[in-house]
Parts: sequence; structure tokens; C-alpha cells
Amino acid sequence: MAHRHTSLGFFALSALSLLSAACSSEAPSAPVPAAPVPAPTAPVVAPPAPPVAPVAPPAPVVGANVPGTIVLANYRGLGNYYVGVVTAVTGSQLSVLYADGDTETLGSDAVLPDRLMPPLAGEAVVEGTYVPVNIEHRVGHALGVLHTDGRRWWTSVALVRVASATLPAGNYVPSPPAPFGEVGSIVLARYSGDSHWYEAVVGHVIGELRRVVYADGSSEDLPMTALRDGGIAVGARIETRAPQAPEWLPGTVLLRAQHGVQVELASGERRWAAVGLVRVPASANP
Repeated sequence: MAHRHTSLGFFALSALSLLSAACSSEAPSAPVPAAPVPAPTAPVVAPPAPPVAPVAPPAPVVGANVPGTIVLANYRGLGNYYVGVVTAVTGSQLSVLYADGDTETLGSDAVLPDRLMPPLAGEAVVEGTYVPVNIEHRVGHALGVLHTDGRRWWTSVALVRVASATLPAGNYVPSPPAPFGEVGSIVLARYSGDSHWYEAVVGHVIGELRRVVYADGSSEDLPMTALRDGGIAVGARIETRAPQAPEWLPGTVLLRAQHGVQVELASGERRWAAVGLVRVPASANP
């Protein structure tokens, strides 16, 4: 029994000695801290794109055969050129509106750029006959001309023709109209025949009166109270008719091209009309 207790004590002491040796031979390691958890980051938002400026439509090329282009047209192919407005283009065919309201379809080879730039020689209608004149001025639908006998007057571009050989090399460049009421100013004139308002150009100052020339070439003397500054403007409420039609139809002006006026009728139809066939109703009192 004593031997058994001695053996157990020995084994117990040996075990304690081994445990003590193991503990003394290796120091305890420091605890490893956990890796820090990164804080959530805000989502990256791209800065807003700068606003894109609207791109303006390309300007029409000078001399291009597009609706609204002013040209010199070889009327009926007879070699006499009149100022016209291109109102439609179909392939190489151009629809042209003249200042008297007449229209014609021509090949593109029958029109020239608008080179009716004063001064130049031409012919104007006097009492139904063309006579030689020198074209001195051009304002809107009107021309100031000088006859070989010294007479001067204003007339409509519808009543003047030129030959291609007399044209200058450069294109026509419009000059600003004269101040209201002076020679060369564009006005709305209250026509004495029906009291409606028509576009006209002041051709002469006669005391308190102004001699105005209408788009058909007719003229009359009016007081300043019967005139308004400026002509038929884009956006104006007007009436128009076809050359041979008596009925005047209400509409709104969409586009101006010298003697040509593009109109939208109350029915929604769009058409071109010569400015002499467009009027502002008397009731509008512009």
C-alpha cells in the first residue's frame, strides 16, 4: 500500500514538473487585434454634365435655290429677267412668284442670283410700253428710275426688266429703309379706294403729302395720318387673295421675302402671295 502511494506521488510530481517546464519555456503570445472594419464610403456621384447649348440651324447659303430665295428669273425664256421669289423646289425645277402675283416653273438654269444692284440699266413700263431707264434706287418692292428724258419716278419691280448682260458681278445688298415718311421709306398706306392698309414705298414728298407707290405700280398722294411706319410684318393678321379671285381670305404672315409673303390661312393652308395681294383690314387700325 505504501509503495502504491509513493508511486502515485511520484507521477503527480512528475506531471506538475512537466507542466511547469512547458509553461516556463514559452511565453504567452499577445492577443492579435481584429482588423478594423472600414467605415462605409459615400457613393461616388459624377458631377452633372454642363448643359448643351442649342445648335442653331445652318444659315441658308447665299444664292441657294431654297424657298424664300430672291432671284432674277428669265420670264418665259425670252431673255428678259424679272425679280422673283422661289416658293418651291422640285429637283431642278423652281416655282417662282413675281411681284404682280404671276407664277412660273423654271429650270434652275433659267434663274440668276439677285444681282439687280443699282445703278444699272433696265426697262420700265410707261403707258403699256417698255422704255429704257436707269435704275437708281431699290427699296422693298419698289424701284426709283430715271428716264432718258430726265424724268424720275418710283415704280414696282413687277414693271421693270433687265438683261443679263447689264448686270453687275456682285449680288444685291439691301440698304436700310429711310426714316418714316421720307423718300425711300416703307409704310403701310391706307388706300383711298377701300380704306384697307397696303404696303407701299414713299416716292416723293409734296408738302404735307406723301406720294406712295404700291406693289402693282399704282400711286397716290396721302397725308401722314394715312401712313404707318413699316410694311407687312411677320406675324401680322392679314387678308390675301389669288390674282384672279375676288374673295379675300384671312390669314397670318409666316415669312417675308421682299415682294413675297408666305401666309397661313385660317383653314391651315399655307401659300405664297405677292405683297400687292396682301392687306391689313381697315378694322385692324394698325
